[in-house]
Amino acid sequence: MLLDFIRRHDLDFVFLQEVTDPAILNVTVYATYLNIGATIRGTAILAKHHFPLTNVTSLPTGRAIAADHNGIRLVNVYAPAGTARRADRERFFTSELPALFYATSQSVLLRGDFTRFLHPTDTTGPFTTSRALSEVVRGLALSDAWSQDPPAPRIYALFTQQCHKDRPLPYYPRLTVAENWY
Repeated sequence: MLLDFIRRHDLDFVFLQEVTDPAILNVTVYATYLNIGATIRGTAILAKHHFPLTNVTSLPTGRAIAADHNGIRLVNVYAPAGTARRADRERFFTSELPALFYATSQSVLLRGDFTRFLHPTDTTGPFTTSRALSEVVRGLALSDAWSQDPPAPRIYALFTQQCHKDRPLPYYPRLTVAENWY
């Protein structure tokens, strides 16, 4: 199902979390950059072969992977979840994740499963935030795609019977990244 979705939408880059089996990521038109950590769950970035990635860096835990493409730092995050893991999550955002943002002047595209929200409009369920995540966003001077003009319709990533609990994802019928994307 995942591979059918990727092929159908002809995506240039794919950011995946909770990756457990590298074999499912064998897609002929993509290079796969995989980071499965000690918990046997990890992150991956798939990039079409004509969008080569360099300086691939990953966290040993498998919770994040980053790479460069044409002056842009692509970062894929899978943050620790759950109330019991709050200290782990805050430590992840303050101590581990910054290692992927080495000192350059390049732009950053940060995607993933953050398990927390920045704004109440990011969820239709309970609003839970992370001070450390907010500091990462502020420190890197990142802007939320939802605050751009014109705003895209909100499509949520996870649906349950109770509510839409995950960060909304921008929906573009087809988003193509040009070779001189910056």
